Amino acid sequence: MHPVYIRILAYVFSSMLALIPAAAAGWGVAYADGILSVHIETLATALGAATIGSLGVFRLWGTR
Repeated sequence: MHPVYIRILAYVFSSMLALIPAAAAGWGVAYADGILSVHIETLATALGAATIGSLGVFRLWGTR
């Protein structure tokens, strides 16, 4: 597989992997009586962690 495709997959999966702990712990999401509630602060924190993970991958493999 070409290294560019590996980098793209790493960027995508690093964002998904960073969101898993928050989702698994139930942080930021509540479901009661048919209503799904999302806590914006927790979602922003999880997305920030995902972005940092992606930047880490970019720092590692994004330079020549």
